[in-house]
Amino acid sequence: MEAHVDTEALERLIGKVTRVAAYAAPLVELQEKALRSSGRSYLEVEEWLQKALVGGTKPPGERPEDSLSALTRVFLGVEVDLEEYYIYLRQGLKPDVQVRREYTVSLPYYYYGGPISRIPYMTMVLYRIALKLLELARVAGLYAGQPKSEVSVESIVEDPQRLGELIEAFLEACRDLSVGVDAVSTFVFSVRKVTRRYAVGLYPNLAERLDEIGEILGLEELFVPKVADEEFRRSYTILGYPDYAYEYYVDYHGRRREQESHMLGVADPRLCASSNGRCEWCIQGSYHIRTKCFENVRTIGGALCKLNDAVWVVFREASRHLKFIPDVGREYLRECRARCSIPRFLSQSAKRFGVRGAVVYGERLKMGLSEFLNELMPITCLGLYELVVGEDHFYVIPRWW
Repeated sequence: MEAHVDTEALERLIGKVTRVAAYAAPLVELQEKALRSSGRSYLEVEEWLQKALVGGTKPPGERPEDSLSALTRVFLGVEVDLEEYYIYLRQGLKPDVQVRREYTVSLPYYYYGGPISRIPYMTMVLYRIALKLLELARVAGLYAGQPKSEVSVESIVEDPQRLGELIEAFLEACRDLSVGVDAVSTFVFSVRKVTRRYAVGLYPNLAERLDEIGEILGLEELFVPKVADEEFRRSYTILGYPDYAYEYYVDYHGRRREQESHMLGVADPRLCASSNGRCEWCIQGSYHIRTKCFENVRTIGGALCKLNDAVWVVFREASRHLKFIPDVGREYLRECRARCSIPRFLSQSAKRFGVRGAVVYGERLKMGLSEFLNELMPITCLGLYELVVGEDHFYVIPRWW
């Protein structure tokens, strides 16, 4: 996807972030209200939530996929046992059933006094990243407004059916700025780990302004080849955002072995969070890559990548529960996978490669650094794999299936 990237284009993208934040704000507030009502009787919660919990359902306990009740369960993270609800009604009794939290993961997130499911959690994370991104954009002179939603919490309290309107607007705003849909967002994502040589070849119209755009986005030199040839060193220097997929340590079966840099922020829904703010991402069950909190953003580019990851997780999780919602991240990566080949030295699991001078070596592999990076760049820039950079080695980690 060709991108015309300049200050005006970045301002337009930040405008889309503003829309996401505007619709996320009331949604997060409603999520908190709903989640704090869990454990209480249905008869004791606010009237708007009562209507939302059972809206569009049918006896003896059917919850159509497009019902208000289904949206409440998935996006607000609470539900009632509908079968019990209708049993009470059949007997002419008030439905004294318990409001409970809906979570279908073995290691749920803990917020608002208990476990919550991924979508409410990731919506909250997405909102926080968006606000921090807007702060960075304000400092850079790319943004001067305030997020404002057309759907308020008050309007939904008055008319719970408007919750569907809010969720639809939120998802539309998220999709509109996602990688594969927005050209500038796709550009920002594609240069999150890229050699200077490949970036210039991929975006020749930006060759003269790469450093200028990179300074706004926060690109830094993450890896510089230890070779004497200056041109080679400059061409194969890896640029990236220091706050995205960079700080990590690898933990093999609970035994800490190495410490270098971080993994995917929130790209995989198997991510779980613990109370101390650290995060964990499991790969193939063989080892973990534990990371610092992905809300720790310092650059506009890194924040945009993390925001996109959060958007992808929300769509992925929502599409599993509600089939009419697309999995935008998987659709994009599937299209990318169809039009490129995977280098022979990679597989469906994470791989570690050592670097010595201009030579890369791994299990049954020894090849030139330039050859290795030339083969790797197309699939990492598209997002099929993530490149994690150490001083004398790389981790290449799949993220497309």
